[in-house]
This record gives sequence, C-alpha cells and structure tokens, in this order.
Amino acid sequence: MSNDIVKIEPIKADSIDDSIDDKLNKICEIDYTTISNAKDLELSDLISLRDICDIENNYQEMKNFIKEHDESLLQKDIEDLNIHNYQHFKNQQSGESVKKFKLLLMLRIFKQIKKNELSCLHNKLNFDNNRIIETYNSDTNKISVMVHDFNKNNKSYDECFDLLKNIITAPKMKYDLLKYELINYSPKEKILVESSCLNNVSELIKTEINRFNHLIRYLIEDDTWIINNETTKNFIVPKNKFVISNTTEIDNINNDLLLDHMDLLCIYLKRMFNVPLLKYSIVEDNKYDIAWILILIGFYTDNNNYKNCSI
Repeated sequence: MSNDIVKIEPIKADSIDDSIDDKLNKICEIDYTTISNAKDLELSDLISLRDICDIENNYQEMKNFIKEHDESLLQKDIEDLNIHNYQHFKNQQSGESVKKFKLLLMLRIFKQIKKNELSCLHNKLNFDNNRIIETYNSDTNKISVMVHDFNKNNKSYDECFDLLKNIITAPKMKYDLLKYELINYSPKEKILVESSCLNNVSELIKTEINRFNHLIRYLIEDDTWIINNETTKNFIVPKNKFVISNTTEIDNINNDLLLDHMDLLCIYLKRMFNVPLLKYSIVEDNKYDIAWILILIGFYTDNNNYKNCSI
C-alpha cells in the first residue's frame, strides 16, 4: 500500500473562485492534505459552508462577507467571539453590526464542525488502513507479480503456500488460527466445575476468553475481561455464580461480528468446562453511553432455574 499523501481540495462545490476557497480554508484552518491514503474519501459527503448557510438562507451574503474582509482579521474576530461581543454589537444599534456577529458566529460553528469532521476522518481512515495493513504485507518484493502469474495461469495449489507466507501478515495468520481453534477444538475431557472452586475456575475461564480477544479487538474496550462476583461492586451477582464482563460501544449491540464471536465463544467454553450455567448477554447502559458484554457462569439454585435466570 502506498504511503503517498493524497491532496484533497475541499469545498469546491461552494466555489466562486479559488481566492474565496483559499480564504475560507485559511480562516477555518481546513486542511485535508494531512490525511494519507484518503483515495476513497467522498468530498460530497463532507459538510460544506452551503450546508451551514442554508439554515439562514444567506449563502451568497456569507461569500460576499468572506470576499470583502481580510482573512487574518476574520480569524481573530472568530476566535474572540463571545457573549460580550454580542452585547457590543447589539449596543451599537446597527443592523450591520448584528449581521456581522451572525456571520462570524456561523463561521465559527463551521470551523468547529470541520475540525471535528477532520478528526473523525483521521480515525476512520487509520482504522480502515490498519485493518488492511494487518491482513496483507506490503508489496516490497513485487510478490504481486508472482501472485498475478499464479492466478492467471491456474497453477497447482501445491505452489500457493510459499506465496501465502509472503503476503499474509502474522496478525492475520494468528487471527485465522484462533478462529479455527474457536470453531473446532474440543478437549478429550472437560474441566469439572464445582461450586466450591468457582474463584479458581473463574480465572481459568477469564484466561481462555482473553486469548480470543484478537478476533474482536476493535469491538471491545478493554484488553482484559473483568471477573465480577458477590464481593465486587460492578454488579449484584447471585450466590454460586460469577460474571465476566467487558464493554463496547452502544452501536455494537447488534454487530454481527460481535454476536457471532460471543456465540462461538460460549459454545467453546461449554466444550472446555463442565458447568450447568454459561450464557452471555449484551446490555445497554444509557448512563455511561456504553454497552456491557456479560458472561454469566455458575450453578442454578433451588429458586432459580434455566428459564428465569438472567444477568
């Protein structure tokens, strides 16, 4: 993958001429050229000055305002803008003063939106690029030429393994090996879990869960899962049970990758440990704007059977 910086010219849809574009970029400190590998970025999806001005239907007025004023003075006025300025403009009892305040305020809002937008784009592109980089090695030795030749000429698949070793990264190999183990491994004998040794078993199960974090590490917030029992304070945990927890973003509650992983993980744990109760749930927590991933493990009590037991 090339590391060349792709220069992106923003806000062309709003152009009167290049001088207005340049002034607006400098006033609001808009610079998408800092984003590398941004070839797939859709400029039409970005917030434009027109989007902001359409609220007040004063787009042409805003462009004239930018064109008529010095960019350095506009920058300073935007930075200095506050409620005291508004009182100053209002006390002048001039329609032009109030209009100037409104235009400066809209520019300040636009600048903050573009700053947040740029930060989001950096995070998204870094996430996407890292995910691709961790799957395939860079083509430093022109392996792609050999791969092209292999695919085009339908060569024997006995020859493909040397190519795969060169193009697939160690993290991708680790991912596939862990996934294969999670789906297929079954021990000759299960570990028998007794209520008297739940504390020791909880550490063993936590270790097993942590081993597979690599498969969903972009979806969970903590590298290590947390054990919760009767003595901890995160949750009220019933007697003869413990909860192993992690957190994720609320948007991930219905994420197919996360749900598939948790299904496979619980099936795997049931193959490993002989325990009556083992199930998971993902619970939204609006107070902290997160979702809890909870794995409940333990024994049923006389007044708590499978149907009414919940996390």
